[in-house]
Amino acid sequence: MLIIKKRNIQKGFSLIELMIAAVILAIALLGIFHAYSVGFMGMADARERTVATNYAREAMEDIKNMDFELITNENLSTAEIIDGKFNKVVTVVDEHDNLKKITTLFYWNNRNGKTINVETTMYINETQFNPGEAAKIILYANPYYTVIPSAGTTNLIAVIKDINGNTKIDWSGGDIHFSILGNGYSDFPKNGVGSYLGYLGDSSGTNNISITPTNGVAETTFTASLIDEVAQEGNVIIEASVELPDVSTVSDTVTITVTLDVVRIELTANPTSIDADGVSISTITAALKNSGDVTVTNATNNITFNISGEGNFVDSEGAALPNTTTITPSNGVSTIFVKSINDTPGVATVTASSAGLLSDTIDIITTGGPHSISVSVNPDSIYMDGTAEVIVIIRDIKGVAVDFTGTINLNVVTETSNGDGNFNPVSVIFDGTTSAETAIFTPTAIGNATIRASDAFEVLTEGDANITISDVLVADHITVSAIPQNIEVGGTETSNITAKVKTEDNIIVSTYVEPITFETTLGNFSNGIGSITLTIDNLDYENGIANVELFPPDTVGEATITVSSGGLTSGSVEVGFYSSAHHIELIASPQKMLVNGDTCTITATIVDESGTQIFNYNEDITFTILEGWPSNAKFTLTNTSSLTQTVINGAASVELTSQSKAGTVKFEASSFNGTEYIFGYLNIPVGITLELATPPNITYNSGTYQVSFDIDVQGAELNLEEMQVSWDIVDPQKTLTSVTIEGVEVYSNSASNGTIIDINDTILSTSTSTINLYFDTDITEILPLEITVIFNPNSGDYQVLVLVPIP
Repeated sequence: MLIIKKRNIQKGFSLIELMIAAVILAIALLGIFHAYSVGFMGMADARERTVATNYAREAMEDIKNMDFELITNENLSTAEIIDGKFNKVVTVVDEHDNLKKITTLFYWNNRNGKTINVETTMYINETQFNPGEAAKIILYANPYYTVIPSAGTTNLIAVIKDINGNTKIDWSGGDIHFSILGNGYSDFPKNGVGSYLGYLGDSSGTNNISITPTNGVAETTFTASLIDEVAQEGNVIIEASVELPDVSTVSDTVTITVTLDVVRIELTANPTSIDADGVSISTITAALKNSGDVTVTNATNNITFNISGEGNFVDSEGAALPNTTTITPSNGVSTIFVKSINDTPGVATVTASSAGLLSDTIDIITTGGPHSISVSVNPDSIYMDGTAEVIVIIRDIKGVAVDFTGTINLNVVTETSNGDGNFNPVSVIFDGTTSAETAIFTPTAIGNATIRASDAFEVLTEGDANITISDVLVADHITVSAIPQNIEVGGTETSNITAKVKTEDNIIVSTYVEPITFETTLGNFSNGIGSITLTIDNLDYENGIANVELFPPDTVGEATITVSSGGLTSGSVEVGFYSSAHHIELIASPQKMLVNGDTCTITATIVDESGTQIFNYNEDITFTILEGWPSNAKFTLTNTSSLTQTVINGAASVELTSQSKAGTVKFEASSFNGTEYIFGYLNIPVGITLELATPPNITYNSGTYQVSFDIDVQGAELNLEEMQVSWDIVDPQKTLTSVTIEGVEVYSNSASNGTIIDINDTILSTSTSTINLYFDTDITEILPLEITVIFNPNSGDYQVLVLVPIP
């Protein structure tokens, strides 16, 4: 019998195996946990970057919706902290008058303490269109919204705009009113009432002032004051308001802070340009300034520096610093250093910010080695008898001008040129201390020429410039102009007389060198007499243009200035000499209006006693409706009975709109000329008609040489001030000696054919009136005769044609 015995064999892991397994598992788990940790941190960083980017986009959109004038560092560059984490800095750079570069920088510390930043840049261009109806007003301060106590000053600018933000450059409405609201007013030094912080306008001090806008813009100033020689600090709210044509009022406010505290950071760099050699350093200094541009030495605001572009921060020992570094100031100043990056030319942009202060930005140019040649010519179009300057500049790879040592050769590229010329010198030599040198190009052949600059060793990229060479200009005549064309007699102002030598096609002959003679019939030139000759060596004669100053005489009159040279056709210009402003001439166009919405433009011209327009008069004119407001007419843009306008070139205009009632509008214009008020008056009929009556009852009395006829006035009474009588008669010596209206003599003198005569002011009622014209001799032999009579020829122009029959 076979017996099988079973053995109970048990196997397991040894302690060493378990330990090895545990280590492997731990390593794997650590890797997984690290991956998760890195992933979560990356997600957190990405989330924060997304939040910052959204904040940056939101800031950009808000700026896009602002009026162009308000996009300034003063409005936007105050550093702030968002959500307690993200530091926001906005900088504005005026690239041109109508172009601004806006940069937003958001920076923060991640969970590891590393500084992260997001930067965005955009350009905003101002494009003005023809403005629509005025809809709003904006008010802003320049240069700062802060001033120091005791005479610190800032400008306040108010701009009237339409709904789309276009400046209302054609504004002809009322004044803009500036007011200090609340308790911000001080009329120091008059010991007046009110607050203690400052005043508007000049040193007389006021809490409100009205300014007439120019091209839709009005300006005034706010000046901080003191009480009992003690500087005061606080906030002032200032309002600008204007009444729109629809009688509604729009306004805007700004807050001005009067303080000695620090309000902004000012950055300076020394030097502003360094070599891109990885060694060169620029010292950046940030000063904490108040609005008086004084460094606040006891300020303790930490300053955060941020750098972008081709440069890095280092400390005074040259040790690297983070791209965002915060430094505590000493005596109101913090310093950091920018080190260039080797072989990386460009621009390093440094921004300094501190919470609540205006930030500042500065650029440091890092220049590389010579890379290319740029060449230009001035002018780029010349004539065969002229020359041009050739400017050669050595630049690095980023286009920045750099100093150079070597020789640059100049030549005309014959393959692409049909013009030609010579250079002096042919080669320009750089000695290592400059980036630019010049040469003179003298043409030898007409056509277009390409000028090429190349280095002797053909290492630098060549530079080209084009120049056009034309045939010699032939002088033909002289044109003459005068600015201004009217000056005051016996005064210190002069008129600049400019003579230009031109070809038959009116091209200035810039190479003309012959003497030019000026002669005047009144007044003197700088030599004290009425004739002066300029030669080409005179500083006021170059490029075919000569200038002289004409000094006024002591008598009123008009001078004719004649300019001649050799065999050229001479030119001339007239200059008037006026006495002081004497009165205002008023002209209405048209001279009368129908009722219910008809319009006319009243132009007021400042003239002297002889009637010469005074172009340089700069006082305002006040237009006033003496009679007829508001039932007959109103100013188109306001409901007031008076309106003040700015004089431009000696004249100003307003527009009237007729209302529902017929009548005569009596109009006055006044202005203070510095010593007294001057005036002008005008009557404008509204809804009035004047015609020959039916029947006209035209007769001639050969015994009294009298023509009689009837007229009919309808609509309203007419205030008659002037008449003009014209007749078709062979004898030019025949004159009008008398005029009667309804038997009352209104004129008695001697007026020739077509003369405008002033008559005794007469009211023509709304009925038939009989007019009698008396001549000096019998006119029977030339009957029938046509006589044209105009009533108020300068303010209504009511014309009737009187056909005088044979008796």
